[in-house]
Amino acid sequence: MRIFTTSISKANRMRAGNDPFLNGFTVVDVTIKSGHKEFAPTWDMVMSHKKGEMTDKEYTELYYQKMRASYSNQYAKWEELLSLDKVLITCFCRPNQLCHRRLLARMLVKCGAEYWGELT
Repeated sequence: MRIFTTSISKANRMRAGNDPFLNGFTVVDVTIKSGHKEFAPTWDMVMSHKKGEMTDKEYTELYYQKMRASYSNQYAKWEELLSLDKVLITCFCRPNQLCHRRLLARMLVKCGAEYWGELT
């Protein structure tokens, strides 16, 4: 499995422009608002981090804890994701800030995937 990450807005621009790069990719939205909830942070996590009430370190630890529980409770969804050949993981986070799409990519690497980077 090859993984790239990017913002939802970048992925949408790529789709609208029929970017040939996306050929063969499965785009996976990992937001709590519109995406795969098993890979998303909670609203409380997102809002606390945005408001500065939660540090990057706290957010990262809480997200990893949530993903470990998700892996145990939603194992079939993880296997389905890991079975894909090329994946573009998306969310609303800006490229230059802490982001759960890249945290998730790191976790997937530990499961055997290859992370090819952030598309900016």
